[in-house]
Amino acid sequence: VAGEMLELGPSSPELHREIGRACARSRVDWLLAVQGDARFFVEGAVDGGLPAQRAYFFTDADEAGKFCRTILQPDDVVLVKGSRGVRLEKVTELLQSSAAVK
Repeated sequence: VAGEMLELGPSSPELHREIGRACARSRVDWLLAVQGDARFFVEGAVDGGLPAQRAYFFTDADEAGKFCRTILQPDDVVLVKGSRGVRLEKVTELLQSSAAVK
């Protein structure tokens, strides 16, 4: 789960695309991008080879967290990274809630 990188200026879209490509090279199973220019994470990841059906953009952390709970399998590892302004702690709270524990 990757949140928008804030305050990057005009190079923001390409920097987000590069991170998306790096995610694809790292062979992540899923990429959930959250807020604003994070949509370019998805674009870069798909360009880098991640199947489009495994890369999603969400406008807020709540929706990303709810979706993440639906795809989790036993023994999965979830990396959550983002600026405080994106509020990804909401994702971790949802994942840690009793409803998410399998």
